[in-house]
Amino acid sequence: GDVYKRQYQRRVHGQLCDDDYIELNKPENLRKRNFLVFHSNWQVANVTTAANYFHLLRRQMLREFRKPLVLMSPKKLLRLRAATSNIEDMGPGTSFKKVFDEAYPQELVPMKEVRRLVFCTGQIYYDLLEKRRATKTKDVAIIRLEQVGPFPYEEVETLLKEYPGAKEFVWAQEEPLNFGAWNFVSPRIQVLMDNQKIKKELIFQGRPPSGSPATGFSKLHAREQETIVTQAIC
Repeated sequence: GDVYKRQYQRRVHGQLCDDDYIELNKPENLRKRNFLVFHSNWQVANVTTAANYFHLLRRQMLREFRKPLVLMSPKKLLRLRAATSNIEDMGPGTSFKKVFDEAYPQELVPMKEVRRLVFCTGQIYYDLLEKRRATKTKDVAIIRLEQVGPFPYEEVETLLKEYPGAKEFVWAQEEPLNFGAWNFVSPRIQVLMDNQKIKKELIFQGRPPSGSPATGFSKLHAREQETIVTQAIC
């Protein structure tokens, strides 16, 4: 199973000086969301495609200011065929995407009929996509956060509005509850849902709390991973 990156995710997100997410989402403070990067002590990303990796590094070099960038993407994606990109994805008119909407809408019902939104970040996206295709599920959309911090409020807010029929909202991660991005993203997604009068709670789907960031046994890891993606999609 995966070993070291979980521990560092918890530390990085826990020490990210990002915002007061409740105050920031009051109507009189919405404009301040555009300036989060200036007030954060660093940026945290977990990209899932080669093109977005390229654009992330390019943005980091071309910005007129310097802010540390923490990249959580694992080596697995360097070898994963599904994570490759076309050269056109890095050409003129393209840029870094903080959030990816559903990548294969042609495989799903119309957006207004989508039943569940599954939010995630990083490599678990490909496990979720594979499970959705294997089960032929057509009413679950998968949304990827490529930039976790500063939190992409406007992008997530826009996507929530595009799925008015969604009744279930899930955050899926392979890390235990007390690791990974859950403790950072959950209150921020929830406050956006509350602002849009979505009377639902964001549901956690991942491993239970643990004192260890990894199981240490590949078969047990694979079995737990299968349970996570199955419950997130089905």
